[in-house]
Amino acid sequence: MAHAARRLPGVYAAATALSSISRAPLGRAWAWPPWAHQAHRLPSPRSLVAPAAEAGAPTALERVAVGLRHRSLFDDDVQAQLPALIRGVRAQDASSRHLALLCAPHVHRALDTHGDMPPKLLSLALCVRTHLEDPWRVWTALRVAHPAWSPHRDDWAWIVRVLCPRDVERAWSVWLELRACGIEIRATTINALLHALQTRAEATALVADVGVGALDLVGLSTYVHAHMKAKVPDTPAVHAAAAELQARLLRPDTHDTLAWHAMLLYTGRQHGGHAALALAQEAMAHHGLVPDTYTVSTLLLAHAAELADVTTCDAALHLLHHIHRVVHVAPSAHALAIVLRAVLGPAPDPNQTFEAHALYTEARTLYGITPDAALVQPLVDAHCAAFVPDLDRAHALLDDVLGDRPSGLRRLWRARASRPADLGLFYPLLRACAALHDVPRALGLLRRMRACGVRVPPHAAWALVRRLGEASRSWADVAQLYRALQALRAWDSEAWARVLAWVCRWRMADGTPAPPALPLQVLADMREAGLHPRPATYTVLLDFCAKAHAHLASIQAVHAVIQRDVQLEPDLVLVHALMNAYNYAGAPAQVLGIFDSLLVLCQNTHHTRFLDDVTLTIVCDTCGRAGLLDAMREAVAAARALDARLITKNVWDAWVEGLARCGQLDEAIAAALDDMPRTPATSPDAKTLQTLLKFARGRPAVHAQIVARIQTELPHVWDASLAS
Repeated sequence: MAHAARRLPGVYAAATALSSISRAPLGRAWAWPPWAHQAHRLPSPRSLVAPAAEAGAPTALERVAVGLRHRSLFDDDVQAQLPALIRGVRAQDASSRHLALLCAPHVHRALDTHGDMPPKLLSLALCVRTHLEDPWRVWTALRVAHPAWSPHRDDWAWIVRVLCPRDVERAWSVWLELRACGIEIRATTINALLHALQTRAEATALVADVGVGALDLVGLSTYVHAHMKAKVPDTPAVHAAAAELQARLLRPDTHDTLAWHAMLLYTGRQHGGHAALALAQEAMAHHGLVPDTYTVSTLLLAHAAELADVTTCDAALHLLHHIHRVVHVAPSAHALAIVLRAVLGPAPDPNQTFEAHALYTEARTLYGITPDAALVQPLVDAHCAAFVPDLDRAHALLDDVLGDRPSGLRRLWRARASRPADLGLFYPLLRACAALHDVPRALGLLRRMRACGVRVPPHAAWALVRRLGEASRSWADVAQLYRALQALRAWDSEAWARVLAWVCRWRMADGTPAPPALPLQVLADMREAGLHPRPATYTVLLDFCAKAHAHLASIQAVHAVIQRDVQLEPDLVLVHALMNAYNYAGAPAQVLGIFDSLLVLCQNTHHTRFLDDVTLTIVCDTCGRAGLLDAMREAVAAARALDARLITKNVWDAWVEGLARCGQLDEAIAAALDDMPRTPATSPDAKTLQTLLKFARGRPAVHAQIVARIQTELPHVWDASLAS
C-alpha cells in the first residue's frame, strides 16, 4: 500500500478518507491524480504485463482503472482488459486493495445501472467488493441479485480463500456447495482451507473427499503437521497422507524442507525421536534436505517421549548436542525454549527453576543464541511465581531481551533497533512487584513499557492499577503509579470508571482515604481523553466527596464538569449525590437551589418524577444542620402541595430531626407523637423516637415526658428497642 500511495497520492488520500464505500457519494467525492485527466486512451492488453517506464509512474492496471471514468465497463476494449484487471485485484499484495479502491466506483455504477451483467463483470465486482466489504454478504448479495450467474471456478476459489481467515464455517459451506456443483478446484484453494480447518473433523472429511492423491506437498504437509503438532488421536486419513507425503519426498525431483519437517515430526510421534533423527540423516544424504534452525526445533518436538524425561540442565544440553551433531545447525531461541519448558514442567519447583536458568545460561554461551520474549517468558514466569519472587533474576532476563536502557544520543538509534516485547513479559514482573511491595521497581517497569510501546488492554490496565495500588503504602505512591499507567494510554471508559471507583473506595492500612485531588484528577484525565462518564461514575465520586468532607471547591469543580458534559443525562441518584455532597461541604444555598430547580420542573411538567422522598430527606437534613427552619418549612409544604405521597416515613424522620436541630424540640415531639400517621408505613419506630431522646438529653423533664408517652402510646416499640 505504501508504494501505491506514493504513486497516487491524491487517489489514495481520497480513498482512505471515505468512511464507507457507498454508491452515490463515491463518484462525486473521488479525487483523481493529475495524470488521470489526460488518460483518454486505455493501454493495450499486452502493455498490462510491462512495468512502468518512469520512476513513480502509475502502473498500466492503475491507468486502466482510472480511465474507466471516461469509458463504460461494457465497451469491447474494456472487456478485453478485464481478465488482467481481475488478476491484479486478486493478487493479494500491497497494491491489490489500492486497485480495488480505484475500480470500486465504476463497479458500483455498473451494478446500479445494468441488470444483466456479463460474467466477467460479476467476477470483477466480486473481487473488488470483497476487498472493501464483508465477503460473505457480497457473495450472497451478488448471487441473489443475479440468479442466472454461474460463477467461474476462480470465483469459487477466491471466495473460499478470502473467507478462510475470517469465517472458516462459511468457507466450509461454500466448499460443500462447489463440490455439490461438481466444480474442480486448484490445490492452492484446498491448501488454504486445510490451513484454516487445522485438526477439525472437516479437514479429514476434505481429505477423504478429494483423496490424498489430489493434494500437493503443501496440502499433505499442512494436514499431517497440524495433526502431529496438536497431539490429537491419529486417524487412517493422517496415516494415508503421511505415507503419500513420504513417497513424494523420496522422489529425486522433490526438495521441500517444510514438507520434510512434517514428515520428521510424524516419524518422531509414531516411532520415536531416534527414528526421526535417522530419517533426517537419510534425507540430508540422499534426498536433498537442507536443514535450518526450524529443523532442530522439529526434531526436538519429535523427541516428545525423551523430552518428558528431561529434568536437568545436563540432560537438556546432551539432547541439544546430539541433534546439533546430526544436522550441523545450531539451536535457535525457539529450540531452546522447547527444552526449557520441558525442564520447567507444568508447575516448576525451585530446583526445576534453578536447572532451567542454568540451561538458559549455558546454551546461550555454547550456541550464541539471542534471546527473545518467547524464550525468557517461561523463566520469568517461574521466577515471579516463586513463594519469594526472584525479581533480580527476572529483571535480568528482561534486560537480555530488551537490552540495556539507552541514554543520551544512543536513545534514538536503540529505539530503531529495539526488539519487540509485549505485556506478557512485563505482567509477571509487575505482579511480583506488587507481592513484594516494590513500588519503585514497578514504576521503572511501567516507564520501560512506555518506552517500548507496549500495548496494554484496558482490562489489564485496570487490573494493574488495583493490584499495584493495593500494594502501595501511601497515596503518593498510588498517584505515581496512576500517572505511569495513564501514560500508557490503554484506557477505555469502563477502565476509567473502575479506577475512579477503586480510588474512591480504597483505604490504606491505617484507614486513610484518598486525597480528594486524586479522584478529581482521574475525572479530569477521563474527560481530557474525550470520554464521557456515566451518571454512576459521577455518583461514586460525589459520594466519596461527601464522606471525605471535601472542600466546597472540589464539589463545585465536579458540578462544573457535569454541566459541561453535553452527552450526560443525569438521573435522580446523581442529583441526590450532588445535593448530599454540597450538604456535607456546608453549602445549603446550593442544595436549596437544586431543589428549587427540581420543584419548578415538576410544576411545569405536572409530574413528580424529578424528585422523591430522598430529595426531601436531603433538604431537611441540610436545613437542620444550617438552622434554616423557614426554608425547611417551605420545602416540605411545597412538596406536600405537589403530591402528599412524597411525605414518606423517611421524610417524617428527617423533618423531626431537622426541627430538633433548629431548636424546636417541642414541635419535633408533636410531629413525632401527634402528627405522624399511625399506619404501618409511617408509624413512629425506634429510629424516630431515638432521635427525640437524643436531643432531649439536656432537658431531663422533657426527656421523662417523652419516655412516659412512648411507654403509654407505643409500648411495643419501647419493649422491643428502647427499654435497654
